[in-house]
Amino acid sequence: MNSHPPSVSAPLASPRKAEAGPPLSWIFESIRLFRAHWGVVLSAYLLVLVVTLLLQVGVVTLMTGAGFAVTALAGIVVFVVSCLLNAGVLAVFHGVAERRPRFSDVVSGFNGHTVLHIVLMLVMMILMAVAVAGIVYLVTDVSAVSGQAFGPAGFEHWMDGGPGARNGGMALGLSIIVGLILLALFAALFSFVIPLIVIARQGVMRAMANSLRASIRNVLVLLFFGINAIVFMQLLFIPVFAIGAASTSMIVMGVLAFITSIVWGAVLGGAYYLSFRDIFLEAVSSETRATDEQPLPA
Repeated sequence: MNSHPPSVSAPLASPRKAEAGPPLSWIFESIRLFRAHWGVVLSAYLLVLVVTLLLQVGVVTLMTGAGFAVTALAGIVVFVVSCLLNAGVLAVFHGVAERRPRFSDVVSGFNGHTVLHIVLMLVMMILMAVAVAGIVYLVTDVSAVSGQAFGPAGFEHWMDGGPGARNGGMALGLSIIVGLILLALFAALFSFVIPLIVIARQGVMRAMANSLRASIRNVLVLLFFGINAIVFMQLLFIPVFAIGAASTSMIVMGVLAFITSIVWGAVLGGAYYLSFRDIFLEAVSSETRATDEQPLPA
C-alpha cells in the first residue's frame, strides 16, 4: 500500500474567510462524495472505527491489571494512533475530492513527518490544558472562591445572601466566563491542526497558528456549521427512532441507530474536510468546482 501522504494540487493558501453558504454545502457536498465513493470512504472509516475501538478496549483491560504508568502510556499511544488513523481518513477524503479515491490513503498518516508532529501536537495540547487549568485556578483564587467565599466562615452564608454568597457567585461566574474563553481558544488552536499536518505537510507550530487565524476569521461560519450538524443529526435519528418504536424491538432500533451513526460519522468527517478545503485550499476548490458540479456516479 502507498503510505506516502497525499500532496495538495496547489500551494496552500493563507486562511481565508469562507462565504456564508458553505456550512450547509459542506454537509450536502460530503453526502455527494460519500454516495459517489461510498466503498472507499465507508471501508476506510470502518477500519479506523474498529481499530480505535479495539485499542480503547485494550486500554480498559489494562486498567484492571496494570499500573497507572503503563495504563497512562497505553492511553497516550492509543490517542496518537487514533489521531494518525483519523488523519488517514481526511487523506482519503482529500483523494476523493481530487478525483483519485484510494483506500491506501488511510495509512498515509503513518510516516515520519506526521507521526512526529502529531506527537508534538499532543505535547502542546497537554501544555495548553495545564495552562488553561492554571489560569482558571488563578482567577478563582484572586476572586476569593478558594478563600473566604468557600472558607468555613463564608460557605455557611451561601444560602442567606451574605458576603460569601455574593463573592462566591461573582467569582464563579467570572471563572466560568474565563474558562469558556480559554476553551474556545484551545479549540481554535487545534481545530485544523491534523489536516494541516497530514495534507498540507506543515509543522505543528505553524499549523496551530494557521488554525487559530482560520478559526478567528470564520468563527461565525464554523459555529453555524456546528449548529447545522447538530440539527441534521437530530433530524436524521427521528425516522430511526420512529421505525424502532413501530417495530417494538430494541434490537432493531439499536442496529438502525448503529448504522446511521456510522454513515453520519463518515459524512460529518467529509464535511469537516470540506471546511478545511474551503478555508485553506480555496484556490484548489474554485478551480475544481466546475468539475465537481458534473453529475457524480450514483
